[in-house]
Amino acid sequence: MKRVLLPEESEELHYYRANLHCHSTLSDGRKTVERLREDYMAHGYSIIAFTDHDVFLRHNDLSYGGFLALNGYEVEITEPAPKFEVAKCCHLCFIATDPDNDVPACLHRSRYTWGPATALAATMNWDAAGPDYVRVYDPGHINEMISTARKAGFFVTYNHPDWSLEGYPEYSEYTGMNAMEIRNGSCAVGTGYDADNGKAYEAMLRKGNRIFAVAADDNHNLHPDDSPQCDSYAGCVWIAAGKLEYRTVMQALTEGRFYASSGNYMNEGPRILGVTYDDESRTAEINTCGAVSIALLTDTRSFRNKNAPEGETLASETFRISPAVSWFRFVVTDSKGFKAFTSAFFVDR
Repeated sequence: MKRVLLPEESEELHYYRANLHCHSTLSDGRKTVERLREDYMAHGYSIIAFTDHDVFLRHNDLSYGGFLALNGYEVEITEPAPKFEVAKCCHLCFIATDPDNDVPACLHRSRYTWGPATALAATMNWDAAGPDYVRVYDPGHINEMISTARKAGFFVTYNHPDWSLEGYPEYSEYTGMNAMEIRNGSCAVGTGYDADNGKAYEAMLRKGNRIFAVAADDNHNLHPDDSPQCDSYAGCVWIAAGKLEYRTVMQALTEGRFYASSGNYMNEGPRILGVTYDDESRTAEINTCGAVSIALLTDTRSFRNKNAPEGETLASETFRISPAVSWFRFVVTDSKGFKAFTSAFFVDR
């Protein structure tokens, strides 16, 4: 039986470009949410998840004219340390799966907020019966936050482990999130860190986490859009959905109908046009646009790379999947070094 792992675009199904990690003037960003909507649409985006620090506000009024606003926020759990510069931390984005959800999870009415978020805390719709959440930098507490947020109707991502100074001893203990950032555009542009967290992603897969890989900007817009230091348009996901509607898009995201991509303010990177898997022949076929290299990565030593001849590109390639493989993923690279990443596909699904 042939299974469609990533569908092809059609009249009934479209790929929408999305930024799932974004900061505005509501926390520590330099652009208003209205300006971000305008600028991202000008660069081919249809979706932004607004994830300002520690403040959960709905932006449904921005969803019109071919644009969809997703509502979310980012939380930070930081270890006690004499200086912030050396403190390890865990950052998580919570994106509401329903546009009517306006009750935050794992926030505190008076602690952890800073900047504009402090004044905005009073405007949020707090759960009167729920306690203020006290954060502790400990795997058990972090996993509890992830579980609590998911039960409250949020899509949870684990963000930028390099910038957070977290390594395998820390992130290997985390579990239960929907996805992790395989690329964080702001970190990649500013420092080179978190440009390709493939090894961290695979380590989490090997620990038993069946999670997706996302790319996101984490933009703060300290530099103009035409600057090489611009941290917008440097990481995105392409989501396959039947229509640009909140619940439809979030269902596609929750079910993994998307792929991640790098790029910059001038280039959107290579495209993945579809992926199928044949159970009987144990072969995976991937269709691409603009690819000069396609890498098959697995949980075993059964991996392979296919390269296009000089001056040519790869359109469709088929890979044999070893019987020992339980999951595989693809990394597609274009002539300028930009990449597209699939999440891991599990053979038993």
